[in-house]
Amino acid sequence: MRVACNAIEGEIVWEGELSKKGRITRLWFRRWAIITSSGHIYSRHLTQKHPQTNRFKLLYHITRETRIHFAIETCILELKTERDGIFRLKAPNPMVLQQCAQRVQGVIERFETQSTESRRKKLYLNTAKVNEEVPPVMLHNSTTDTPVLPTPVGKRDFDISASSLRQKVLNKQGKDYSHKSASAIQEEYLSMNSTHEAILQARKRVHSATNPFEVEEARSDPTPLTSQSDIPSYTRQLLMDRENQADDVVPQRQSADLSKVPVVMATPSLFKAFNLLDLSKKHRRAMSIGSLLETSTLAIQYFNPEFDPASEESDPKGVRTILHQRFLEALDASVCESQKDIVLVLDKPGLRMINQLILNKAELKKCGVAVIQSIHSAKRHAYPENQAVYVIDPLYRENGVSSLDLCVFDLITTPRHFLCGTILLLTMLPDAEVRRLWKNSVLLRALRLPPAVIGGNVEILNENMVLLNTLNKESLFFMPMHPDYSDLLNRTALNLCSLLVSLNEFPYFRFDVDQPMTGQIAAKTYMFLEKRVRNDADFWYRGVLDIQNRSTVLIVSRLSDLITPLLHSIAYEAMFQDYLHASRDGKVSVNPHNLLTFLAGGLPASINMDETNELWEAIRDLRLERADETLQSFLQRYEQSLEISNRRESPLRSIAVVSRNLENALTFRESCDNHLSVINVLKRIDELFHLKQLCSLEQTVCSSFLPTGGSLSLTELLPMIRRIMKEVTLGEQEKLRLLLITLFSYPSLLASPEWEALVQAAALHVDEYIAALAAAEHIVANADGPRYSAEYRRCNAEHVDSEHTLEDIVYIRNTPYVASILKMVRDDYLSRDDFPFLLKPPAGYSVKSDKPPPAVEETHADFTPKRKRRLILVVVGGLTYTELHHLRTLSKALEQQLVIVTTSMFNPQAFVKALSEVSIED
Repeated sequence: MRVACNAIEGEIVWEGELSKKGRITRLWFRRWAIITSSGHIYSRHLTQKHPQTNRFKLLYHITRETRIHFAIETCILELKTERDGIFRLKAPNPMVLQQCAQRVQGVIERFETQSTESRRKKLYLNTAKVNEEVPPVMLHNSTTDTPVLPTPVGKRDFDISASSLRQKVLNKQGKDYSHKSASAIQEEYLSMNSTHEAILQARKRVHSATNPFEVEEARSDPTPLTSQSDIPSYTRQLLMDRENQADDVVPQRQSADLSKVPVVMATPSLFKAFNLLDLSKKHRRAMSIGSLLETSTLAIQYFNPEFDPASEESDPKGVRTILHQRFLEALDASVCESQKDIVLVLDKPGLRMINQLILNKAELKKCGVAVIQSIHSAKRHAYPENQAVYVIDPLYRENGVSSLDLCVFDLITTPRHFLCGTILLLTMLPDAEVRRLWKNSVLLRALRLPPAVIGGNVEILNENMVLLNTLNKESLFFMPMHPDYSDLLNRTALNLCSLLVSLNEFPYFRFDVDQPMTGQIAAKTYMFLEKRVRNDADFWYRGVLDIQNRSTVLIVSRLSDLITPLLHSIAYEAMFQDYLHASRDGKVSVNPHNLLTFLAGGLPASINMDETNELWEAIRDLRLERADETLQSFLQRYEQSLEISNRRESPLRSIAVVSRNLENALTFRESCDNHLSVINVLKRIDELFHLKQLCSLEQTVCSSFLPTGGSLSLTELLPMIRRIMKEVTLGEQEKLRLLLITLFSYPSLLASPEWEALVQAAALHVDEYIAALAAAEHIVANADGPRYSAEYRRCNAEHVDSEHTLEDIVYIRNTPYVASILKMVRDDYLSRDDFPFLLKPPAGYSVKSDKPPPAVEETHADFTPKRKRRLILVVVGGLTYTELHHLRTLSKALEQQLVIVTTSMFNPQAFVKALSEVSIED
């Protein structure tokens, strides 16, 4: 039907060109699509013969029975009425798709409210009115006989009072609701728009303005008042109007029908959970009729918090806090409304993540978890009447079987292992696995929700330190000759993508141009991240909203600096001799506080290292054998407690046992390494003179400078190295370190007669050391250029005075490569040629400074949250404790939060062992 008139009253959805290809209506430039208040969709065509007359064509009529489906990946909107066919619209981008879907949904909801019969009960209910019509179900505690109100969604051991609701509304509008009832708060909350809706309405008004007066009017609209909230937004918590309830009373966990319980308010994340439920019902309905799943349903859901600029914090939270909230959010959405208990099924990566998040049984019980199983255990029990929640890494294998295969086996076999299940993945699935998963109709019938990806598969050492789990012992260097090189890159990129999504980051990527591996990881991570963002409209909107204030991911490689892991260990050991005194009877006098000053990074304050400590008493007053015995007993005690806790008790209590006296895993590792270094020096107290000579020579080889300031050439250094190789007191490990430092400092020395003479003088006999030296030679032979050039070492030695104290400068004349890079970032002179961006940021973007003020006044209010940037430093190949000490010091002067992500933490012994395990097969 075509209509010729001047105008039709309605809302302009988008401007585009109308052309039909098959059954899809594509909208591009020079045509307008208009949705009227009566539910008619028109397209306008501007004719050349009569430019003053507009011709409108009726495309579709929206009714109360119209159902809407859309896919963000393809930007296709589908409208389906019972008697009519399927009407499809192709949008140019997800933003336009979201605007049109909201407009159509608003028309459908208006038709439903005008009709006499209600097809669906509202989520928000008038509490006072419902209480008069249907009295709420009263449950009684078995011990105190106290009436309690049940929680209609999820399972909790307690109900949350309405004070949190009042506080949320108070923070949102700046009004005092402390004396109002829950019904009054609820009605006022429903009448006002959220910040996200205000942004969309402002954009619609500006885009639909046809003259300068309307633009000026839209620009002059007052912005809603917002204030920062000190209370974190816990997702999916159903707030009940309960007053005067004792804090010590813990009611029984119950659930009831939603229609019988007055609901006061639910957070926006609860709506997301209900949408997931509806999506699951669509899957079952599609499979019941035997039809294939449409493209719009082939999307794995991602759990992310709702976007609310009013609650955006100026200071970003720690990594552990964010991942803790993500996991609880995903777990709450997975819990059924029935009274059946939940079985939490974990594999080793899932157990590691839960341990790192310090989740105990009581906290999980609030979410309905009653049983915890290991998916790879042979002694598992079946619970045919309960729901299973799987927290697994789909790429993890044990005994040749992947966790995902066991999960599918549980849900599709007969008799049933569980009634139904929900899968929470720690990392993304490959495309082939995704297609195979969605083709399994039996599995989809057993799933309560679509598979969800949560940010996990990382080991959290502290609030700003994260380890990526590569689950491969030989993955330290990620060498191209490694047989699993491609798989390791994909694994690292997937884990890094999960971490970035968990931190709500859509950053810019920088990489080292001299290391092709860093560019490959940056490209793969961006592709995975873009794929995940495409399936989440809120995240996509948040990511492109402010391109000037994104965070930065800087990826560097361990191959750029192979000297630091070897250099600093002996230097710190040699510095101990000025603070140790050994008597004739073998007892040692030491001042622990002065000694700890010169350890790599020192010990955290949570470790009790005063003079009354048992270990330091053994070091100071007892014999050296007693000190070594005391340290070994400490290590065995913690290992035994971890093993016993994992075997006899719940695995979730293991981290609590280990962290009773230690703050976190990094503290435990670092303290043990420092204690071992001290005992190593104490055992070799008579050899410290030769150790100090070796340390001075290593620093001279690395920096080409003497402590007095003079420089030496390679021909002058080789006789000194050959002479110290023949020292009787020098062990094979020290000889290997000196050989590696010489080789990495002067790669041109490889395959020369001088190098062969040095190797023969060392006379290594240990197979591990011989393999490590062969791997180092292979790395240098396949290098494109010198990893540690003489120009860099000379420039590095000139800046040592500003990086170290007077005591350090005698022994250490080298700054780690990672610390030098971070210092250049801090001073804002890191070269964009050596460390380019994967995708170039805007011209005014600066890593150091905050978002610059806009030069031109904007046409509407800016709701962009003033987020604090993060600098995410990714070190592929591992990080040493000495480098971590430098990074901690430099991070204090950074304007943005520093998040360090690495694949492993190691000491020099672990570095040599990992080097010996590198495969050198082409």
